[in-house]
Amino acid sequence: AKKTPPLAKEQPKPSANDPFGLGPPAGASSTAFDDWLSGGSGNMLGGGSLNDPLGAQANPNAADGWEGNDMIQLDTSTGTIAAPARDKIQARALVDPAKEAEERRHRQVDSKLTSSALNGFQVAVVHQKSFQKVWTSDGTGSRSTGSVWQANLGKSTLKKKTERISLGHYASPHFSQPKPAPFAVEVTDINAFALTGSNYMPRVLDRLFPHPSRFRQVWGQEWKGTAVYAWTPVPPPGCVAIGMVLTSIPQAPDVSTMRCIPEKWAIKPTMEPQLVWTNEGSGGRPASIWLVNSLGLLYVNVGHNPPPARDVWDIKRGQLTADQVLQYQASAPQTSYGGTGISSDSFDGPTYNPPRPPPPSGNSGGSNALPAGLGSLI
Repeated sequence: AKKTPPLAKEQPKPSANDPFGLGPPAGASSTAFDDWLSGGSGNMLGGGSLNDPLGAQANPNAADGWEGNDMIQLDTSTGTIAAPARDKIQARALVDPAKEAEERRHRQVDSKLTSSALNGFQVAVVHQKSFQKVWTSDGTGSRSTGSVWQANLGKSTLKKKTERISLGHYASPHFSQPKPAPFAVEVTDINAFALTGSNYMPRVLDRLFPHPSRFRQVWGQEWKGTAVYAWTPVPPPGCVAIGMVLTSIPQAPDVSTMRCIPEKWAIKPTMEPQLVWTNEGSGGRPASIWLVNSLGLLYVNVGHNPPPARDVWDIKRGQLTADQVLQYQASAPQTSYGGTGISSDSFDGPTYNPPRPPPPSGNSGGSNALPAGLGSLI
């Protein structure tokens, strides 16, 4: 009988599961590989699929995106696809929602800063009588005594009609707080009510008395039981820092510790620097603390000589308009105040006369005397 020739093997045709018409894989077939081609989860590590290889959609609370070691690995011998653990995958927003909300609030406040609103702001120099201790020279072995203090401004999340701001730290030649009381700057919105506070105060303070951009350490010394570090602020464009701050830890202070003033308000001090404390006798790099302006703010100088005149500043007395600030701060991002003036006539007030420091303990040789030219400390 005539044999019937075998039928030709039908070639596989492209399909949804096999778009290139390759047919099943040669050798042992992998269910996981077939499931991956068809979009199923199969035996994949991580429970992913072609449309969701990392399994992000399986858990609606899981983070999405790519970060860390997120490489997907395919084992060609078994067809198994391995995805890394999800704990390294994290979404990153292109816009910070908190920052965006803050900028939106600022724009809303800026749009309401009219002439009538800003004309109600007054700036005054007032006595500062409440302090928090920052550091004392106790335990340093230095021949003189001294202490450093920050103004106690109080902390409140409520809106205020009046805000007192810190322009730097104060120093005392004793272990007690500064006496007579030095000065601080106080800003008042006279159009605001005491109970409701000022809606414009935070924005006005940030514009006219901004925080420094950062701090730079200029000196530091550690002893067995204490330590102190001196920091000079780096002011934003168009501003001047007239004070410094000290810390008892090596980390830089937060920029909210103090504020700067517009350059239009900065002048050179008329008073001579007044010596408060030196680290003489305590070892380490020589340094000294001085009072350098009419507010009684301190300055730390490397060495035992008075600070150079180019580095010390005071606050000007008189009137400054917001237009002058904006004109001088053209390089800084500012919002127009519409030509309004901010009264500072109360700046024509007293100046700080620091007390005479006590005589150094121990050896009172000539090396401990005040530098020549300082005159008497009233």
